[in-house]
Amino acid sequence: ADAFEDSESIAMQQQAFTQYLLSGQLHEGVSVLKDVLGRLGLKMPRTFAGSVFRILITRFQIWIRGTNLRLIPAGKIPPDNLLRVDVLWCVGICLRRTDLIRGVDFAARSCLEAIRLGEPGRIARNLALEGVHRLVPGERSSRRAAELIGMAKTLSEEADSPLVCTQVTMCEGIASALLGQWEKCFVYSERAEIGFRSDEVGEVTTSRFWQMLSLVWLGRFAELQKRCIGFVENARERGDLYELVNLGSLTLAIARLAQDRPKEAWDDVNSAMNRWTQEGFHIQHHLDWDAKVSILLYEGNHREAGVMLNKCWSHHTRSSLW
Repeated sequence: ADAFEDSESIAMQQQAFTQYLLSGQLHEGVSVLKDVLGRLGLKMPRTFAGSVFRILITRFQIWIRGTNLRLIPAGKIPPDNLLRVDVLWCVGICLRRTDLIRGVDFAARSCLEAIRLGEPGRIARNLALEGVHRLVPGERSSRRAAELIGMAKTLSEEADSPLVCTQVTMCEGIASALLGQWEKCFVYSERAEIGFRSDEVGEVTTSRFWQMLSLVWLGRFAELQKRCIGFVENARERGDLYELVNLGSLTLAIARLAQDRPKEAWDDVNSAMNRWTQEGFHIQHHLDWDAKVSILLYEGNHREAGVMLNKCWSHHTRSSLW
């Protein structure tokens, strides 16, 4: 009974951590996260270098283990072991939405733990996400990324889990974007959005974000305006700060500029980011700066855009985004 109650408590803390991050309360979320990790004998890396070092070590361990997997049904694995992998996955998938390098760190550890356990569904979603992360530095890792995502698709079918299949599909969409294959990204991301449940808020928003970015790069501005403005208005009505900030900065600004409405673009961007935490420098801040530079360039303020771009770069070099 005590073990069950402890697992339930950890699961509730995990949910609290997720909600804190989605609502922009990062300091509170990290505080809860440290407690959860401590109860599982895990720690947050203190520095950017520490995260990078652990990513390299974990990937080396994954490489050493190879791809000859020994699959075991979830019912034959101790629940505590499954919980540990699930917490690592949750931390990785949530942190990467704001703090990419630390998110990649925990996602890689989740991948290694899942491979060790052998549960097909957990291996599938972790391999797919690891495939995405391998593409962050550029196309030189595209072959390895394709191998990982291909294995993930095969395992997701064996796991017979709609959620896992949808998670793998979302990763296929992000991977396509990182390779510049925007039509594929749009198709996969739209398919993933449909597959996720309405209560999987972060995943739905991620799928929508990549759809909107695809429409930008495909030049389908009329569709971008209709979808993005609709999503943002709906997020504002629901009080969904995470979606409001992620869709209400760069992609909404471009939608406004395509309508020749730069003033509204400024209003939307400032309104969204004024409600997000100003501590640190996260992906949301990066999107905010991207949006503002785009508006300045549209208005012909090239010098001011350059100054802002340099400021953004200085923040990047001190952050743990990439």
